[in-house]
Amino acid sequence: MATPSTEAPPVPEYRKARGFPFRLRQNTLVYLEDRNFLEGFRALDNLLTGGNSQRLPRGEFPPAFTPFPQQLILATTLVVHPQFTTRARSPEDLQASNQALFFVRNVLRIVGPVNAKFGEVFALSPNVFTKARKQARRRNQDTDSTSSDEEQYDLDSPFAHQQSVFAQKKDFWQIVGWAFTCSVAHKQRWNRWKLWLAFALDLLEADFRLRWKLTSESGHPIHVEDSIIMQYLAGAKNEEGGRNGRRDIMNAVLADGKNGQHKFSEVWKDETKERKVKEEELTAPKKVNLDEDEWGDYDFEADQDEVTDREIGSPESDESTTDTDEREEEEYGGLEAILLRQRIFGLLCEVACNCTVQFTSLEDVFDIFTEFFRPLPLPVFTSLINKFPLSSDNQCALLVNLCLPFLATTYANINVFAISQDRLIRDFFPYAANSNSALENAKFSRLIQTLLRKMWGGNRLDPFDPDLRTSIERGIAARKAKAIGDGRTKDKGQNRAEAEAKKLLEYSAESILAILEQLKIQAGMPVYSDTGAGAKGPLLSSQLSSVADEDVDDDTLMD
Repeated sequence: MATPSTEAPPVPEYRKARGFPFRLRQNTLVYLEDRNFLEGFRALDNLLTGGNSQRLPRGEFPPAFTPFPQQLILATTLVVHPQFTTRARSPEDLQASNQALFFVRNVLRIVGPVNAKFGEVFALSPNVFTKARKQARRRNQDTDSTSSDEEQYDLDSPFAHQQSVFAQKKDFWQIVGWAFTCSVAHKQRWNRWKLWLAFALDLLEADFRLRWKLTSESGHPIHVEDSIIMQYLAGAKNEEGGRNGRRDIMNAVLADGKNGQHKFSEVWKDETKERKVKEEELTAPKKVNLDEDEWGDYDFEADQDEVTDREIGSPESDESTTDTDEREEEEYGGLEAILLRQRIFGLLCEVACNCTVQFTSLEDVFDIFTEFFRPLPLPVFTSLINKFPLSSDNQCALLVNLCLPFLATTYANINVFAISQDRLIRDFFPYAANSNSALENAKFSRLIQTLLRKMWGGNRLDPFDPDLRTSIERGIAARKAKAIGDGRTKDKGQNRAEAEAKKLLEYSAESILAILEQLKIQAGMPVYSDTGAGAKGPLLSSQLSSVADEDVDDDTLMD
C-alpha cells in the first residue's frame, strides 16, 4: 500500500544564543520601558547581527546576543497592535512597529526558533508572563546573584504583559480566524495582520522542521512533540473529539467574515476603530514616570475611548468595489489571504506526514479538506486547489480525494495515494458531477483538469492508452449535458454564478483537451482536433498554446 511522501525543506544553520551582559541588558530595557521602541529594537538588532560575517576556528558562527522572551513578546505585539499601526499617533510609532517586525524576523533567521525560545513567546499558557522571572530566579540562584537582580529579566511594559497578543486570546486558531476575518471585512487591519500571520507561519514551519530533524537524529519524539504547532493542535489529535478540533481549525483558516463571524471576535477591544486625531497629539509626547505608574503616551485604557465610530474596513472608510462578480475571490481576502491559507493547509499536511501517531494521518487531513473545500465559491475553490504546497504525489492524492464526493458512486476503501490511470479512466474521467448545478460540474472539471496537469508533470500519464482520451471526452460531454442548473430559482446572484460557471466549464474542457494534445506532442504522436463544427483536422500550434499557456499561468499566479 502506497504511503504519503514526506519531503521537507532543509533546515538552516542557526547561531547559538548568548545572553546580554548586565550593562547592555539594562540599556536595552531603558529604551523599551521608556517607550523608545524604535531605537530600542534598532539597538537590539545591531547587537543580534554583530558577528554574522565571522567564523570561529571550528567553522561555527559565534553566539549571537539574543533577547529574552518578554522582549520578543513585546516585539511580536507591536507588529500588529492597533495603537502602533492603524491607530498610530505618530510616524515614529508605525516605524517602531515595522522595526519590531524586522527584528523578530532576524532573530528567527539568525538564532532560530529553539535557541531564541520562541516556544515561550508563542505559548498559550496563562503563566507565560511569569516564566521569564522564574527562570531568572533559577539563574540567579546558580550564580549567587543578589536579590535585586531577580527583576533583570522583567520588562515593565503593558505590551509585554496584559496587552500582548496571547494575553487576549488563549487559542491560536481564534487569532487566525480573526486575522482572516480582517482580510475580508477590515482591510486596514489586514495590512498588519497579514504580516503577523506570515511571521507566525515562518516560525511554526521553522520550529517544526528543526524539531523533526532533532527527533530524526536522536530517535526521541520529545523534540517534535514540543514543537509550537503540536501545542496548537492539542485539540485536533486523532483521539475522541479530534475531528471536531480539526473542524474548528478549518473554520478559522477559511473564515470569511460572514459564516461564523461571531466565533472570531476582535483580539483587542475596539481594534477596528480609527483614532480621532487631536491637534495636541502632534506635539511632544507625554511624560513617562514608571515609579508613579504614569505610562504617558501608551495609556492604552485611555486609547479605548479615543476612537471614532467609523470602523476600519467599512464602506465609509475604505475604497472598495461592490461588484460581487468581480470580487468573488475577494470574499476570502484575495490572493495574499489565499496564499496564507494554503501555507497553513500545507503545514497541517507536513505535520500529518511526519507525526501520524502524535497528530493524525494525512488521509484524515485530506478528508477534512474535502469536507470544507466543496462548498467554497468557485474562484476560491479553484485558487486553493490549483497549486497546493505538497509534493507532486500528495497533490494528486488530495485531488483524487476531493473528487470523491462529486461522484455518483461511492467507492469504499479507495487508496488515494495509489490511484492508477486505469482506475481514473474507469471511475473518474468519464463522469459528470452528481448534481445538475453548473457550479458543481465546473468544480469537478477543474479537479480533473488540475489532476491531469499534475500527473502529466509527474510523468504519471500514459499517452498511448487508447482509453484515456475516450474517457475524458465522455466526461466533458457528460458534464456539459448535466450542467443545466435549477431553472426554478429566482435568486439573481445564483443565476449569475451559474452562468459564469458554465463559461468556466467550457474553458476547463478546452484546457483538458489541450493537456492531452501536449501530452501527445511530448510522446511524438500525431495531434488532431475534433472540436468545433467541422471535421477532424490538424490542431494548430497557436490554438494549442493559447489554451495551455493560460492553464500554466494559473500556477504562475499562485507561485
